[in-house]
Amino acid sequence: MIDPAGSVMRGITLKKFIRLVAVLATLTMVAAACGSDDDSGDTSAATTMAPAATEAPAATEAPVAALSELNVAYFLEWPTANQVAQVEKTYDERLGMTVNWLPFGSGGDMALAMEAGDIDIAYSQGLTPFANFVTSGSELEIVGVAVSYADADNCVAHPDYGVTAANAAETLAGQKIYAPVGNVTHYKLLKMLGHLGVSLDSFEHVPSDGGAAAVAAFESGDVAMACAFGGGVLSMLDAGGNLVMTGSEQEAIGIRVFD
Repeated sequence: MIDPAGSVMRGITLKKFIRLVAVLATLTMVAAACGSDDDSGDTSAATTMAPAATEAPAATEAPVAALSELNVAYFLEWPTANQVAQVEKTYDERLGMTVNWLPFGSGGDMALAMEAGDIDIAYSQGLTPFANFVTSGSELEIVGVAVSYADADNCVAHPDYGVTAANAAETLAGQKIYAPVGNVTHYKLLKMLGHLGVSLDSFEHVPSDGGAAAVAAFESGDVAMACAFGGGVLSMLDAGGNLVMTGSEQEAIGIRVFD
């Protein structure tokens, strides 16, 4: 298993650079000469030489406060090796601090939490939400790739609709597809439908509220296909659904994603 400590430390350095590094203002002191007149009517001004200007102190960086804990966002049902180290407290031991693992439902929510300063690192956030936020002006940066796992992120067709790769253009016409918006799952759905010749205006896209909601929508029979990642995909397959395209089939046509 890849040693996680290095990538975590790079994340800390970046975060603290953005949040804590500041430059002190340069202070300058200049004394002016003063003149005075005496009561005898002597009009000659008593003058004194102005003291030399004090040299401004060099600008310095504010010290970075030592961390006592680290907040890391992650997905509950996303099968990544970090969760083993999470349970075994490997990160806490290597970093010498408490690492708080906070579950999130989407990469977009992770990005919002990072912008708010509530999260230091988003683990396996997803390339698509990262790209969306960065192009909108967010100061997030990638410090490493966590995983590429095509089979754990997919769309499952409901058995009542008979959707396959061969007939998707016909069977999905006029139907509902339950899928998230603006994440890797959404990106894969669009690329897959494009490959299968499914027109994007031929079906209704119902925005997803997460894996559990996708499973509920699938089991209700109201949607022809539902898209999710991790445990949601497995639950829909267990309920009788079928993959329109497997992860390896998607990779074979160039649909490759990284988290």
